[in-house]
Amino acid sequence: MDNLKMEIINGKAPDIIVDMIDGIDPSAFYVDLGEYLRNDPELNAGDFIPGYLDAVSIDGKIPMIYPFFMVQTLIGKTQLAGDKENWSYDEFIDTLDSMPEDIELIYGSDNYYTMVDLFKRLVNTDEYVDYSSGTCDFDSPEYIKMMKFVKEKHIGMTREEYDKKFESEGFVWEHDGLCFRNNKTLLGPEHSFFAPPDMVEAMHGKFGEEVTFVGYPSHNGQGGYISTPSIRFAIMKTSKYPDIAWDFIKLAFTDEAYEKYYGFPVLEDKFVEKFMDTLEVYHYDESSGTTLPQGAFRYDNQDSQKFILYDSFTQEEADCCMEYVRSCVKCSRRYDGDLEDIITEELKEYFNSDKSAEETAEMIQNRASVYLSETYG
Repeated sequence: MDNLKMEIINGKAPDIIVDMIDGIDPSAFYVDLGEYLRNDPELNAGDFIPGYLDAVSIDGKIPMIYPFFMVQTLIGKTQLAGDKENWSYDEFIDTLDSMPEDIELIYGSDNYYTMVDLFKRLVNTDEYVDYSSGTCDFDSPEYIKMMKFVKEKHIGMTREEYDKKFESEGFVWEHDGLCFRNNKTLLGPEHSFFAPPDMVEAMHGKFGEEVTFVGYPSHNGQGGYISTPSIRFAIMKTSKYPDIAWDFIKLAFTDEAYEKYYGFPVLEDKFVEKFMDTLEVYHYDESSGTTLPQGAFRYDNQDSQKFILYDSFTQEEADCCMEYVRSCVKCSRRYDGDLEDIITEELKEYFNSDKSAEETAEMIQNRASVYLSETYG
């Protein structure tokens, strides 16, 4: 990637880029695909899910597009987490503080994830970065408050605890489905829905009762977000053949292409069509050699024969899930690997030593400010 980055900077890049390049300002190097979407009769802005093009826009331009996406959200039983979706930071802290001591707050926090892992999943870097001006706000009271909360509640392990845990032979953690069904765990960590069928399995299989999509803690209550596949298309401004490049990109949005994807389509008609599939779920029964009209969720890590049968979505459930996913479409996290590396390095110091949250936030702020100013300012 470093070689490609240098080629882009030196004006020697290929016509099409299929992934985000760290340390590159997309609006400076990529063609505005919005121009094509406003004028192409075969693929235009009206074909997409409402909000999608706003989510991929930077300063009013569309540097990259992708044909499908995944949804990321914390999810919990409504009886434990309440019925409010998309929590603020204070709501997240208050809810977790109110839980009994014997309940695991986030699945895997006691025996699988480090505190650095979970903090970075819980706290959206984008809320503290303004890429348009190349500035950041990591020394804010809210960021520091979340750092302290994760450490004080021990949501996750230290690196030493993690290494010791995985040095023990025969280590097996309890299947998340059992944890949720038996009320041993409050929330699923970075619960990834790769496609509508995953939502049926989670709601009817893993949890087995009414659930709440609580998103991730945020300033604006827009906690659930979409994550993008590795296939993200951009046309370089240096390309001599941008129109031909656009015709190639359009092939990723054809009916034939969508037959091969597993994800939430960005085209409205394909999106609705995928959710209609949740009204009829099936599984193959090995004992009878037949396909049965129910889903099957395996809940035991050791025994492949232990599974729970679950029903399809009702139309009302499918509509509710569609509505939630649509709300997430408006929120896409922008990922800069170089910036995330800076944050991770400093968080490791904080969660694995006596360094204070204030000192750590100041170090992140100083290092990130320099990087963002040089790259985006």
